[in-house]
Amino acid sequence: MSAVKRIELRPKRYCADEVILHSEAGIILSKSVEDAAHLPRSIGGELRAMSDFLEATPLITAESMHGEELEEGVVYSKHGIAVVSKRTFEKLISGEHREPLVYVHRGGIYVKVKGDVLRRLREERKLSRGELAEKLGVTPRMVANYEENSCDVTLEVAVRLESLLGNEVFEKLSLKAISRMFASSRPAGGMNPRDEYLRALLSNLEKHGFKSYAFSKAPIDAGLKGSFGESKAAIKRHSEETEPQELELAATLSDETGTKLIVITDSKEDLSMADEYLAIPKGEVSNVSRKIISYIRGLG
Repeated sequence: MSAVKRIELRPKRYCADEVILHSEAGIILSKSVEDAAHLPRSIGGELRAMSDFLEATPLITAESMHGEELEEGVVYSKHGIAVVSKRTFEKLISGEHREPLVYVHRGGIYVKVKGDVLRRLREERKLSRGELAEKLGVTPRMVANYEENSCDVTLEVAVRLESLLGNEVFEKLSLKAISRMFASSRPAGGMNPRDEYLRALLSNLEKHGFKSYAFSKAPIDAGLKGSFGESKAAIKRHSEETEPQELELAATLSDETGTKLIVITDSKEDLSMADEYLAIPKGEVSNVSRKIISYIRGLG
């Protein structure tokens, strides 16, 4: 049975409501809504960017899409993110699902095929692509597409395919399968930060080869990933207005996801939990950048 740890992110205004540490599927960032069609593009974009930074799988759980109740065991999509019913989500987390991966795309319903398995089973039964195509009611070119994983089968074709070759030919519904399916939807980076100082700091760090992310609806304000295999680092701006629980949540998120945390403070006063992160007083951008680089690369 998979080991699962769930971390709730409060308040609900964040782009993700929960961080799930799954022993088989890795990190999952989930956002729960009533109707997935109403999820703002800005929230979806930030959820994707944060998932890219944390090397996580973003997932939306919902009751409906455009007012229509979501089918259990079916994967939908919104803003390039997988959408599943809340019941399906809980089954995925527990690893209970054993059904084929069925998904909705451009108004059609498809079943994901394992191309290499399809080819092997076809050849074992000594069927040519043309012969299999005739039995399925499709063209030989479509069979080639299935085997090359360039397209999947409709529900109608899936019924025929299963009767001929068995359900081994289909990808099983799982968190890992969903992650692979939507991996190409992740963005290249984050957004521009609204904070002028943070914007200048990230710009400077990018000149040193770091990929940067900025967040407005997350427990952290920015993220950094090095191009030479350095560990990830999250940045949190801290001022007198920062609530203690915000800093605590940022520290928890960083610790649980294996991400170093850097807190940029407006003053030099000591902060609680300072052992869990590097606290750097706000100062000259170039000086702060050097401290951050040394910390990420383990030089200081």
